[in-house]
Amino acid sequence: MPGALDSRKNDVGVLVLGDYRQTLAVAHSLARADYRVLVGTDGQHFSHTRYSRYVNEHWHRPECGTAITTDSSREFVSSMLGFLERRPDIEWIFPVGDKDLRVLGPHVGELEERVGLVMADAEVIEACTVKASANEKAEACGIAVPQNEIVDSREELIRAANAIGYPCIVKPVSERYEIEGEKARILQSPRDLDIIFEKWPDNNAHLIVQRFAKGRRHNCQFLAHEGRMLAYFENIVLRTTRSNGTGYGTDCLSIPPSPNLREHCETLLMNLGYSGCGCVQFLVDEQSGIA
Repeated sequence: MPGALDSRKNDVGVLVLGDYRQTLAVAHSLARADYRVLVGTDGQHFSHTRYSRYVNEHWHRPECGTAITTDSSREFVSSMLGFLERRPDIEWIFPVGDKDLRVLGPHVGELEERVGLVMADAEVIEACTVKASANEKAEACGIAVPQNEIVDSREELIRAANAIGYPCIVKPVSERYEIEGEKARILQSPRDLDIIFEKWPDNNAHLIVQRFAKGRRHNCQFLAHEGRMLAYFENIVLRTTRSNGTGYGTDCLSIPPSPNLREHCETLLMNLGYSGCGCVQFLVDEQSGIA
């Protein structure tokens, strides 16, 4: 196994998975530390790192699709292991996006036999990306969570939505899944339920019905080691890829750290014993300031 990430230089390659805007910051930091930076990209979407002087190479990775399955995850990891066999200089993998973490999660043990992984423990990632588990962790830490219920049939969905009240949110139980290509759906009335959920969505054994919470999304990003926060950065999402605010953030504004949100993050990190970088998202009512 490789040594600590900052103890080897020049001839050591780091494969960064995820071609995003934030990948530029990762590539910049690694290149300044004299590591050789390779970025995995599917070649089908806009590349943020294509012309970066801090990126030495691009690896054209397989596309896993929007809904990650056991087969697509296995196919991706098999392809990557084949690539690593041809490139013994690559000693570290640095996944950047949620999707990349979800793909690698089931194969951490296998990958650690070949490379070092710059990511939190697989068990911690599972706890954070399974929304029911994340809600339990938040409540255990004294963080308010909107009323919610897990359902596994259309009949239960109708009952839970009527009991919780409208508007309400319906979303998958895990970050691995989507509802017809969407991260979540907002139901304004029973009529929306009949239109959007005329039938139970494919690839979802369970769904979460949750009371609608209004407010801007605050991204609380951090670096931690064994539950202790080392760095913290916060921004608010001004616009997303979906007009109703349920999509991925496209425009963000950096703001001074919110004391209560930072405290929430510190409590969560300590509870999880978290090591690595990460992000916790809160919805904050701009008038009341309540998360």
